[in-house]
Amino acid sequence: MNELWRDYSAHQDNPDTVRLISPQVAIDNGVVGFIFRSGTSWTYKDPTFNYLYPLVEGSYRTSYHNFSPGADPDNQIDNWLEQHPAMDVLPRFAAVEGNYNDLEPYQIAATFYDFSETYKARVGQRCGIYTRKQLADLWLTPYLDEDWLNEHWWWIAQYDARRDTEQLDRVIIPPNGVLLERCWLKQTADQMVGFPGEAESGYVDRDRFQFENMDEWISTNFGGDITNPDTPIDCCEELVKDVAMNALLIHDNKNDIDTLWEAGNNSDIYLNKLDNDIKYLRLEAMAGIDGNQQGIEQNVSACRTNEGLLQEAININLDNIDSLQSLISTNSLGIAELARRLDNLQQGQLELAENGLGYEDKLEELLKDHDYDMDVIDARIEKVLDVVATHSHLEPVGGTFWQRLRWLVTGKTEV
Repeated sequence: MNELWRDYSAHQDNPDTVRLISPQVAIDNGVVGFIFRSGTSWTYKDPTFNYLYPLVEGSYRTSYHNFSPGADPDNQIDNWLEQHPAMDVLPRFAAVEGNYNDLEPYQIAATFYDFSETYKARVGQRCGIYTRKQLADLWLTPYLDEDWLNEHWWWIAQYDARRDTEQLDRVIIPPNGVLLERCWLKQTADQMVGFPGEAESGYVDRDRFQFENMDEWISTNFGGDITNPDTPIDCCEELVKDVAMNALLIHDNKNDIDTLWEAGNNSDIYLNKLDNDIKYLRLEAMAGIDGNQQGIEQNVSACRTNEGLLQEAININLDNIDSLQSLISTNSLGIAELARRLDNLQQGQLELAENGLGYEDKLEELLKDHDYDMDVIDARIEKVLDVVATHSHLEPVGGTFWQRLRWLVTGKTEV
């Protein structure tokens, strides 16, 4: 993991000269893989590609092409394959890092989709994608299907603000929807000083492989040589000749055939053993299924018991609700009776008030008819009250009620 790789372009070269990059210096210092820029869009070809690519034979190597949004896909792929017609093991990468034609993000996504589909139709596999997460999440992931994006291998540029030091302490942060296992190469710096004598510019791009057991991982995911559609069909004829030659050698060597026959018999023995192992595993699996079935049945029985208890609780709650509704109805009748009695009391109060007013009117008329001195009357009333308080049996004699009242107030019985 973290094996050191390089990606080179004319940026590491002197623009006025060529052949001032030395990959061998990088190899001598532990670099194991290289990615060279082949060109940009459909016209520019990087002048360093053709002399650098052959120099690293025996190392992992491939190319990248600066994808130009909006330019014709076939013309761009023509330019790419003219520079890099045959792959070794690794896929080629399309660098999505420039909006050279000032397109909207959705237009970049649409044109890259066409580019990738055209590349697959012509080459037989997807190209990889080189970009930064920020650009991918602006131009690609909001518009393209996740499954489609994960058909590509990803090379992610992820470095710190100081681009002359490597970011080694953090794993790749994939673009939205992209699986981490599809991101196998990380660009860790793009302005770091190279090894002495490596590049004319003095700085180079550093890349790091992201997974354990690099050789095994690459072999598992990319196999051996990847057949390129541009390779002449004659290579297939050579393979047929080799197979035929080997068949003749086997035919001429009886001992080898006997050995193979014995190996075949041994293979039958191993196959029978394997078949028995499979049968045993199948029986174990069936036993496990039966055990699971019993557990399921127990769970179903428990669920049914719980269902009965729940229904019983619901019925009890329904009875309680009925009782509560009956109590509410009874209380409603009591409230109505109280309201009726309150109305009667209020009616009585009104009648008392009216009678009181009537008595006040009669008293006023009485006072108007008899010009009495009020102070004298008040004094007599006080006197009468005092007498009544001490002689509760005392009552005026003779006459009507009003005559006796007049006597108490005025001391006179006659009108």
